[in-house]
Amino acid sequence: MGEHLEKAEAEVERLEKTVAKVERLEKTVAEVERLQKVVAIGERLAKVKVCELFQQHSLPDVEFKAALKEPLGFKISTMNPEYVSKWPNSFTEGQAEYGPAIDVFIEHRLLSTTATAVAALDAMWFTLVVRLGGCAVLQDKTHGASSRPGTRPDAIFLKHDVLVGTCETKAYQKDLCIATKELAEKMADDAFRVFPKGMTSIPAWATSSTSIELHQLSYLPAAKTYTTTLLKCYDVSNFDGRHKFVVDVFKVLKWVCAIQKPNMLMHLFPQVRTKTSNGHYVTWLKEGLVKEFGEGAAIDMAVVERIYNAPLEHVERGRRSGTSVTITSIGQRLQSALGEFQGKRDLIIHQVKQALEELQLGSWTNISLKGLRTSWPVCS
Repeated sequence: MGEHLEKAEAEVERLEKTVAKVERLEKTVAEVERLQKVVAIGERLAKVKVCELFQQHSLPDVEFKAALKEPLGFKISTMNPEYVSKWPNSFTEGQAEYGPAIDVFIEHRLLSTTATAVAALDAMWFTLVVRLGGCAVLQDKTHGASSRPGTRPDAIFLKHDVLVGTCETKAYQKDLCIATKELAEKMADDAFRVFPKGMTSIPAWATSSTSIELHQLSYLPAAKTYTTTLLKCYDVSNFDGRHKFVVDVFKVLKWVCAIQKPNMLMHLFPQVRTKTSNGHYVTWLKEGLVKEFGEGAAIDMAVVERIYNAPLEHVERGRRSGTSVTITSIGQRLQSALGEFQGKRDLIIHQVKQALEELQLGSWTNISLKGLRTSWPVCS
């Protein structure tokens, strides 16, 4: 009797799981059908070039916070006539460069409340950043959009050589305080150098399944640190909150479109893992320049450690860990070196010569120096 009962209970549990899977599948199918209808409607609508509208209503030489206070200057094109009826002052019917992205965002139904699901939803408004702002959105592939500790933001927005925004994603609203803290803590000391020219702040978002916060991420020169100021909070669990968020994203992007140059041209961007021509990876983090050597690289890490412990005045210093090194200084802090060598090619060449001389004088000439970097900085 007991054995039959256990089998029956197991069968019931199996059926319940099957029903749950079917329900999720039905929701997914319904969502796909809804999006197909939206696309079909969009194909019949007039084409609108929002990038041209941004240029007509450009806001050059102002902080992005000021752009939030200004009217957008035009109505946002949507494929959903219901949005035009509901918010006539914000929307007009039309098909723009971003396709159905804002319609999907406003109408979205999260099938789960994981950080990964939130990141997938963020991708909808990231489309606006790419298509309208002319930006590249670089997402952290080391820990995705999870809440596990990471060394760089979940996403950063780059317009050519300029850092114009950053984003941290969490699953739940209660974790937004952690996201806000990470927005400032993950900024490399010198990240402000790739902020828009003449500006010390950029927009920064903290997102969750039910709430999104827009912050002003600022660099404080006197304290040499970063801080965040909450500007807006959106309840994205309802249509009106998502509508307000979309309108403000457009206002920020109008500011982005006017951005042309950074405070300083750099070869690397903060927190971006960049692959080098010889197959290694370099990442500019708060603690220094991390270099991960590619598979099969003939690097004698024991020799690297001996050179780091010397220490030499014009050769990189740092620490090693497995198959990577973290460059923290070159006789002076990396931060001061960046400023000193900015745009001075002759100084950089002289620095490299001095580094080679130091290595020769230190009896390092009988070892392979492949993979070591002398002390030229990462600025142009």
